[in-house]
Amino acid sequence: MNKYILHKKKEYNTLSVISYFFKKTYKIKFSYFFYSLFEIILNIFFPVINIFAPLWIVSIIQNKKSLNAVAIVILLVISNNFGYNIAKKWVIENRNKINDIYIKKFNLEINKVTRSIEFRQLENSDFLDKCKQAEKGIEVANGLQGIMDNLILISSNLLIALEVTFIVIKYSTSMIIFFVINIIAVSIINEIICKIEKKYFDKNINQSRKFDYLTNELVDVKYGKEIRLFNAQPMILKEIEKLEKILTNDERKCCKEISKLSFVSVLVNVLLNVYSYMYLTFSVIRKKMKIGQMLMVIEALFTFSQAFKDIISNAILIDKNIFYLNKYKEFIENVKYEERGGVKNISNSKFELEFVNVSFKYPNEKSYVLKNISMKIENGKKIAVVGVNGAGKTTLVKLICRFYKATKGKILLNGIDINKYDYSEYVKKIGAIFQDFQLLAFTIKENITFDNINDIRLENVIEKVDMDEKIKKYKKKYNTYIFKYFDDDGIEFSHGEEQKIAIARALYKNSTLLIMDEPTSAIDSISESELYQKFNNLTKNITTIFISHRLSSCKFCDEIIVFEEGRIIENGTHRELMDIENGKYKKMYLMQSNYYQ
Repeated sequence: MNKYILHKKKEYNTLSVISYFFKKTYKIKFSYFFYSLFEIILNIFFPVINIFAPLWIVSIIQNKKSLNAVAIVILLVISNNFGYNIAKKWVIENRNKINDIYIKKFNLEINKVTRSIEFRQLENSDFLDKCKQAEKGIEVANGLQGIMDNLILISSNLLIALEVTFIVIKYSTSMIIFFVINIIAVSIINEIICKIEKKYFDKNINQSRKFDYLTNELVDVKYGKEIRLFNAQPMILKEIEKLEKILTNDERKCCKEISKLSFVSVLVNVLLNVYSYMYLTFSVIRKKMKIGQMLMVIEALFTFSQAFKDIISNAILIDKNIFYLNKYKEFIENVKYEERGGVKNISNSKFELEFVNVSFKYPNEKSYVLKNISMKIENGKKIAVVGVNGAGKTTLVKLICRFYKATKGKILLNGIDINKYDYSEYVKKIGAIFQDFQLLAFTIKENITFDNINDIRLENVIEKVDMDEKIKKYKKKYNTYIFKYFDDDGIEFSHGEEQKIAIARALYKNSTLLIMDEPTSAIDSISESELYQKFNNLTKNITTIFISHRLSSCKFCDEIIVFEEGRIIENGTHRELMDIENGKYKKMYLMQSNYYQ
């Protein structure tokens, strides 16, 4: 089993990014290149007839030839334009369809990383920003379409510019030179504009991620009840408006900077047009050029001008699209696989954990959550871990599950460091219900079995958590969807019932270590009592760790470990801890007992 880890950023050049995406394109659908090549051919041959048409028509009129000849030229131009537009539309539609496939594939790859990355990275804002940049990069660059459009236009217009140069240079070399100088000036302006856009893209990614999160919250059904009941909408809208103001102001600044440069670009083009018409008009007056030739040269010059501008502007746009796509490439490649192999032979009958001087602090935090923890959880024993909120109980579970590594010390399984075991084999041995458990919008069966289906075992665990009678009443029984995302007949369980499904899921896994973090916090007291009476049988021969605030549920455990501020302050059986005068456990237990008297 491998895992994803973040690696140091590397720099990439334009060719490496183009090569990277071309290889991906080739693997997904090769026909994309065929449509792109066909579009280049269309672009090359389309302008030729339009350039020569004015010359042909004027020559026909001046030579007093039949009007049928003019009609033929006009028909040829119309047919050329019609055929080009139909063919172009067909090519673009097919390229768009394939590009949609690419975008889905790229987003799935991002999703794969976020599902496989070390758990700690999901709480790392830097990682989340990079993930958002990758998503936005694909969106802004429009998958591969942006780069491919740029390359098609560069290739097409390069050949068009060469065609037109041979036509125009016969009549005016100076015009070509003047156009090139103008185009270079406009291109420099476009390059500056591109840099401004990239600057604001990087600047706003954090605010953009927050904005997307908040706007999704307002429409997500799982937040709907709290938002309405606690009237949270004004607070959320206030935060959205604040972020929107920041994003809008920056967008306004960006547009303001760009508009100034755009005005200069337009002014340069206007001056070029004025010069061109004046030069060509005087050429005709001085009889250096015929009217038909002038019309042809005008069409050719502006075709050349547009072609050259497209070449340079698309070269700049490639740089911009590379910048965006590189965010994706950087994210995928800098989050590399790290081998998580190791010892695969883990006993099915023995699961003995030992903490040896374990201390832990979360990334970028100064204070330790766990401090010098040493304890042993013997095979088959039932251990309760108790303490007030923030004592370190849930963090202990995260370390056992290898969501995080201990900052200091070691955790041993059967005498071997848990990090030396093959990860996939290790987690197979652990079943858990977390305090913040989540059910998926799939069927009841899928939520419990995750496609590892054994119908007899499924019915057995559902019966153990007293959900069998309720589920059998549903028309689709175990194939009933939870929630209504995918099925209008989906059901909404109470939170207590959802917790029972989560317990069934943990039991179904048939693991050798069972972790129960507040497993009955949402279950009514009668159901909770019945479940705890069954737990001895449910967890027979299974090493079990209970984390609970309800201390009455700890009585049946073999040992109770009391945490306070990240340290173990007491441990023993219920009776032993109740015998400690002024003991922490005794004080908490008696305080809770008073509530039920």
